[in-house]
Amino acid sequence: MVDADGTPGESMADSRVRAAVLLCLPGTGGADLSPLAVQYFPFMSPDFAELKTPSLVVAGDADQSPLTVRGPDWFTDGYRLGPGVTDLLTLFGAEHGLGGIQGSHDTRTTDESPECVAVVQQTTLAYLRTALGLDDDAWPTARLSLAEAGEPLGKIDSK
Repeated sequence: MVDADGTPGESMADSRVRAAVLLCLPGTGGADLSPLAVQYFPFMSPDFAELKTPSLVVAGDADQSPLTVRGPDWFTDGYRLGPGVTDLLTLFGAEHGLGGIQGSHDTRTTDESPECVAVVQQTTLAYLRTALGLDDDAWPTARLSLAEAGEPLGKIDSK
């Protein structure tokens, strides 16, 4: 995070973390924050320059957050700005819940899609298995499977 005066906060880097999956990662702060976010979450100003761990960012292309004046692309800032972020999974028609529910004791959803949830589950697991050296073929296979789907539920971009 970056303070209001532009001073970087404490680094939360941990050398034990060798790969990451970041679901609906908030974007940059400053002018991109809505008045609501400025009022209630003034600390929300991530600095992606230190995001050096190999990572997959997952975002929905219909995620309209009240925290930003931008659209769904706000959730892709980590992919664009994080030097360690290698891939971006964009889910078509997905909102902030990525097709699932809000929590284990809350069944509300605005974009229910078991198929989308399955894509999130399968692709994130495949990414981690390959990134952690458990299965070199898992991520390439998942990418190909999504790309060759008759009606793809999303797309994967890579740096």
